[in-house]
Order: sequence, then structure tokens, then C-alpha cells
Amino acid sequence: MASKQLQSVSFFISLPSSIDVPAGVSFPLVEIDDGSEPVAIRFIDEDGVSKRFNIHFTFHQVASTINLSDTDACFSVFKELYPGQAEQEEIADTKDVEVDTKITVVQVACITQRKPLNEEIMSELFDNAIDAIRRYLKAYHMVTQQLVQLPTRQTTSAFVPYAVEDIDDQGKIIGQRASFPPGMFITHLIQNVRSVETVLSIQDINNIAHTSSTYLGNVLDQFYNVRREALLSYDSGNTIVAGILLGMAAEILLDELLLMLLWEEGVLPHEAREIFKNEETDTAFKRVKSGLYQKQIGGDWSTGGNGVIRKWRYRVLELRNKIAHIGYEPTQKEMQEGVDTLVELVKYIADLLCANLEEYPVCADLIVGHSGMERRGCRKLFEEIIKDLPYPINPQRTFGNWKFEIERLARENPFVGSYKKSVPVYLVHANGDQMWLLLDEKNRLVKRIPDQTIANSKQRAGLDNAISMAVTQRKGQSTLIELQSFRPKYNKVADSEWTPVYMVSDQRNISRWPVSYLPPK
Repeated sequence: MASKQLQSVSFFISLPSSIDVPAGVSFPLVEIDDGSEPVAIRFIDEDGVSKRFNIHFTFHQVASTINLSDTDACFSVFKELYPGQAEQEEIADTKDVEVDTKITVVQVACITQRKPLNEEIMSELFDNAIDAIRRYLKAYHMVTQQLVQLPTRQTTSAFVPYAVEDIDDQGKIIGQRASFPPGMFITHLIQNVRSVETVLSIQDINNIAHTSSTYLGNVLDQFYNVRREALLSYDSGNTIVAGILLGMAAEILLDELLLMLLWEEGVLPHEAREIFKNEETDTAFKRVKSGLYQKQIGGDWSTGGNGVIRKWRYRVLELRNKIAHIGYEPTQKEMQEGVDTLVELVKYIADLLCANLEEYPVCADLIVGHSGMERRGCRKLFEEIIKDLPYPINPQRTFGNWKFEIERLARENPFVGSYKKSVPVYLVHANGDQMWLLLDEKNRLVKRIPDQTIANSKQRAGLDNAISMAVTQRKGQSTLIELQSFRPKYNKVADSEWTPVYMVSDQRNISRWPVSYLPPK
């Protein structure tokens, strides 16, 4: 007597990349029955081996047209098999254009116990269907070597047709029941929908303009850039890429924090560089474990404790390492835990900086910001602290200049400039000295050259006027005067060392504290 304890829930899912499996091909995903799956179709094969399946595939190929979406393709297949169930609206009656492509729709039948369906059960079954498709497409790629995209819940259509049928213990259909809700399952909410009337506030617009002109390339630019890409990958369901990028973002955040702390202390670029080269502190994990952060801003930085640093280690760092070294594919739950941990880490750092305002007010200002200080109740204290301290005119750019000097030290010839790309400049130094230099702006280097004679009277007059203004209006500051059209005379010395431009230009200042440098010799 046929059993009525099982049911099949068939989802119709379009693949992100069409594949060459003929329409009508139908088969179960058979596994050896080890007893681990309580609900499945079980049988013994011709060799006497117990086997089972709880997923069944049927492939459909739909000829593609310009106006046919993946969702419409799924519903067109569904309506052919189950007339009257689908509630998807018909495509507008327009002159369609056929294209030489196809949309592959997979009918994935998930075997489950017969019981009333609810959102939780349907969600679990749909996830099982997606996982089964991903396994099959991985095998498809291995065999055919064709590049195929793997679907995720986030990248499928927001609306997927499905049907529910009663089956016996052989997997044969013994009755069809109404779907819940009829014919359509909502796979995910459509995020980031913007109304045509949605506009930013004036304050947001001004903040964006300020950030684009001051922060980018200087403070936390790389962190926000990589974090954005990580979240986009996570939203699209690509957990491999998301996990790698999330780990990178966290390490960039920690490194940037350490660099800013060192910069505010007055550490020189080559001294900071040594910390990152030292074998004992040459990775983010080693730097955290070494006590560098705890010594500077306090807090619990134990990787084996119970705080956010332990979470960072296991939910972000170790997850990233598993992906990078063994090709592990994180689950959606693991990725969500990683994203939540990064949010906690950012908050933890901001809290510690506000607790150390007197030691690192500029760092707190750049990372936490005035609004963050306001929320933590320390804005007034910050304003009191900076009243009596010299504050960089543009701390974002100054820190960026300092960081550039650290990155320079990783080059093969860090202090060798390019004669070809240089322009002549005249230096009026803060100490009163004046001299001719070559400026290699790309490499931020200058080189002293012999005094020049300007034959052109207009050029000479223009230079004299600029020198006069520098002496009278910029007294005590170093000024570089560029002469783009002038062709200086000098001897080129290959591989000779040049001078970093920050030593002769206030615009390239690297120090958080006021510093004076001697002019180049």
C-alpha cells in the first residue's frame, strides 16, 4: 500500500549562466544511505548497496528574447506543467526580438515529510535546493571546464514558482495539492530600493563633498573601500570573496589604527616601517598579540579571551585563512557573524579612542569624528583638549603624506627620482635660504641643481615677484615656485639620492607636530 507520509516541493529556479544539459533530462541526486538523513527516498541498487535521495532535478531550456527575464522564464515553464497555478503577470504584448541564447531553468524537487508548510520550512527547503544546484554546477565545471556562475539565494529572482505534490516511498506522485501561498515563494526581500523622490539632506551632501576632498587616499580610505566590496559580495551571496575581503578589511582597519597612533606620537616613517617588517610583528595577528594596541589605548586585546578580539580572530581572521588556504566556502551564517564582528570591532576601537582623548585627540577626531564623540559624551572634552595643542591644518592629508613615506620605503630605490618627469622649481626656504631644485612630483622627491640664469625677462620678472611674495607673505614657511616652461641646465647623476619633498614643502608636511628641516645640500 502506497505511503502518504512524504511530499515533494518543486522550485523552478533559473541559473545565472545557461548550461548545455538537454531539456527534459531528469534524475535524482543519489547518495549512499548512511542513515544520516531521516527523510529520503531509499532503495537498494543492483549491487545490493543501500542508497537514498531527497533532491530530484529536471532541466528545462527556454529560448531567450530581449524582453524575457529570468523570472518570466521560470513562470513560463511552471505554467506549462501546472496550468492555472502561477499568478505571475503575462509579459507585455510587444514585438519581441529573439536572441541566440537560452535560459536554463532547473526544477528542483525537495523531498520532505508531509506536513503543513510555513515560511521556516519553505526557507530551509529552498536553501537545500540552492545548495544542490551549486554542487551540481561545481561538478559541471570540473567535467566540462566551462565557466559557470553559481546561484545564491540573494541572486535568484525574488519570486520563484513552486508546486507541492504528495509522493509515495518510491518517489512517485500520488496527488497534487495547492501551494502555500499558491504558486509563488518569496526568496528574499528586495534591498536598497530608492524612490524617485528620495534625496540626501544638505548636511549629507556637504559631508560627502568634504570627505571626497580630504579623507580619500588618506584616512581609512582603503578600509571603507574593501569593506564595501566585501558587503557587496556578501549581498550577492559570494561568500568566498566576501570572506576574503572581510578579513582584509579588518586587518586594514587594525593597521590603519596602529599607524595613526604612531603618527600622532611623532614616530618617524622608517621607525614605523620597522614594526611591520619585524618578524615578531609582521602580521596583523602578531601585532595584536604583541600588546602594541593594549599598551597604547588599553582595553582587552587578548586573542584568547571572551571579547571582540577573540571574535575577530575566529570569526574573521581564521575564516579568511580557511578560505585562502583550503578553499573553504563559508555559510551565510558564518558570513553574518563575521560582518557583525567587524561592526563590533569598529565600535570597540572608537570607544577606546574616546577613553584616551588626552593621548590621541587627533586620531580620535579622524576615526570617531565629532558625531561619534557626541554620541559617547566626550565632544566637549575633545574641544577643551585641542585648545592648548598645535593642531594640523589638514590632519587627513598630513597623515596621508606620512603614510606615503612608509610605503615609499618598500620600493627598490625609494629615494631615486626621475629626471625625465621632473620640473624646475625655486625654493624659498623657511630659514631664508634660496636655491634651485628639480621636483619629481610623482615620487615626491626633489634634487638640488646649480643656480640658473633666466634670459627671458618676463620669466625673470615673474620669478622675482613670486620670491618677493614668499619672503613677505609666507615668512617662516617654505615655498616652492614652479617654472614649467623653463629649461634648466644641469648634469644628470644616475642612481643618485634625492630628498623627500616634505622637507622643503609645507604642502607635503608629514608631522603631526611642528617640525623644521634643513634645506637640501
